Amino acid sequence: RVRHHEDVLFRDEFERMVSSCGVTMYVLSGRRNEQPLDAARLRELVPDVTRRTIFLCGPEDLIASVREAADDLGIPKDRVHAESFSFLPA
Repeated sequence: RVRHHEDVLFRDEFERMVSSCGVTMYVLSGRRNEQPLDAARLRELVPDVTRRTIFLCGPEDLIASVREAADDLGIPKDRVHAESFSFLPA
């Protein structure tokens, strides 16, 4: 998730990677309250999400919300993989 669509770091590299792998990348832009990553939103983005494995990287609160959404959808915990990071204050 980014504030503005054009803020995606390494966008060109990501787009090349996903196109070469035949996968889809979703860029969520806007504030968290505008586009929550809850169970309904995951199902909207990926209708067969319950048959998928989820890989995510982001701050702890994002990971927690996606884990909760996956749990609400009945996705087994061993199919949700996450790497967290956080920004240090300046």
